[in-house]
Amino acid sequence: MRYEKEKQKEDDEEIEVEVAIEDGPSVIEVIKFDLLRDKFIFSDEVFFSNNLYRTIFEEACEKLKEESFVCDRHFLTHPDPKVSRLATDLISDKYQLSKIHAKSIGESEDEKSSRLRERNSLDKLVIRATTELKNAHVMQQINEVKKSIETADTQQQLELMNELRQLQDLKKVLAKNLGERIILKY
Repeated sequence: MRYEKEKQKEDDEEIEVEVAIEDGPSVIEVIKFDLLRDKFIFSDEVFFSNNLYRTIFEEACEKLKEESFVCDRHFLTHPDPKVSRLATDLISDKYQLSKIHAKSIGESEDEKSSRLRERNSLDKLVIRATTELKNAHVMQQINEVKKSIETADTQQQLELMNELRQLQDLKKVLAKNLGERIILKY
C-alpha cells in the first residue's frame, strides 16, 4: 500500500488529502482470469477472431511474470510493426470531451478522482469488454449452429437444437449482464 496526495473539493474549497492507494491485479490479469474462468464458452483456448489480438494477449500474459514489464511501452516499441501500430491506435484518444462540456458536469480530466479519467473506471470497463467479447463469440456460435441445422439429418438436428437452446440461454445471461433488453421471438 502506498499513499498519494490528492486534491479534493470540499464545499467551495480545494483541499489536499493523503489517500491510501492499494495496487490490485493488472488489467491483463483481470482479462485473463475473466476469459479463462468461462473456458466452456471458448473451448480449449481463449478465443480471438483476430490473430493480432491473440498474439498481443498471449504475449502480455507471458510477460506478466516479469516485474519490469510495462505493457504500453512494450507494445508501442514492439519489433512487429503491426503490433506497434495497433498498440498506438488503442492507446491514443481519438475523441476528447471539450473543456466546456467537462465544466458543465463539474469535472476536469486533470483531477485524479475525475469520472472522465478511464483509469478510474477500468474495473467496470474491462469486465464489460470481456463480457462483450463472450457475447460476440456466443452469437457467432449460434449462427454456426443455425447453419448446421439446415444441412443436418434428423438425429443431428435434435442434438444441434439442444446445443442452440443452451447457447441461447447463455446469450440471455450475457445480455442481462450487459444491460441489454431481451426480445424473445415466439
